[in-house]
Amino acid sequence: MTPIYAIKANGSDITALIRQRLILLEVTDETGFQSDRATIELDDRGNPFKLPAKGAELDIKMGYEKDGKRHLVHMGAFVVDEINITGPPDRLVIEAKAANMTATLKEKKTRPWDNVTLSDIVATIAGEHNLAPVVGSDLAGIRFDHLDQTEESDMHFLTRLGREHDAVAKPISRRLLMVKKGRAKTATGKSLPTVNLTRSDFITPGWDMQSPDRGRYKSVTAFYQDTRAGEKKPVTIGSGKPNAMIRTPFSTQARAEQAARSRLDRLDRGTATLRGSVSARTDMFAEGKINVSGIRSGVNGSWIMTKVTTKIHDNGLTVSFNAEVPKT
Repeated sequence: MTPIYAIKANGSDITALIRQRLILLEVTDETGFQSDRATIELDDRGNPFKLPAKGAELDIKMGYEKDGKRHLVHMGAFVVDEINITGPPDRLVIEAKAANMTATLKEKKTRPWDNVTLSDIVATIAGEHNLAPVVGSDLAGIRFDHLDQTEESDMHFLTRLGREHDAVAKPISRRLLMVKKGRAKTATGKSLPTVNLTRSDFITPGWDMQSPDRGRYKSVTAFYQDTRAGEKKPVTIGSGKPNAMIRTPFSTQARAEQAARSRLDRLDRGTATLRGSVSARTDMFAEGKINVSGIRSGVNGSWIMTKVTTKIHDNGLTVSFNAEVPKT
């Protein structure tokens, strides 16, 4: 099994140019608004490479060849944002971020949003950044009477709404996504394929499961401002103790209830996390589902991946992942 890759820089194929000099090719895929990242580390002895300009576009594919068949997967489009030159020995390290994480998404804006759905908001912002809106069917119809975006970037604003509704907000592949987190479903509600892993699939450093106390909350209480009564009132989702509180009040009871429900969902997923490393996979990505078997109770079962890092290096093609318990 031989690792393979293909890289284009501003549309020109540079795969052959760097093949004898590649030390590391790494792509990290994460949930949420964290920018997906790519790293290319090259042997720069003799300085054979022209330094890439910041803003140069990289198109990256990674995979492997086995029994004469090539398994090559498109990892994404990236924009060079940092260059490091080290030595000795001479090394050139190129860092890049997902192409759709544009500077305009980080520009602060002040504007009101009145009588809109979550789908309306995502569509408007996507249009302003030349992205296609994709909103989960279970989120699209959520309505807001009024929202304020005050000195807040579109990125931060969507992240805030995503947290309130336990959703992933992310620009990727020329699309702006808003989908429920931890459900292993596409934006249309279709279940994603499950990756099956057994004991023999794991490589050093293997697996590491942790079960923190933070996921053991039974209920969440949030508050809203009752303008008629002129006081702050609580709403509780779930029952029993321990109870977690969201202390910043919401404008309506409905928003407080939704925020409490989303927080409880996140805490449910926090009951356990799993980290692992496997070799030669091209079917693992953030928000995808894995099923582990053959290890032991506590590790065996279903998980949702929150971070996936794919590497081509001296050890071949390896994949490391972080995962959490899915929301049922």
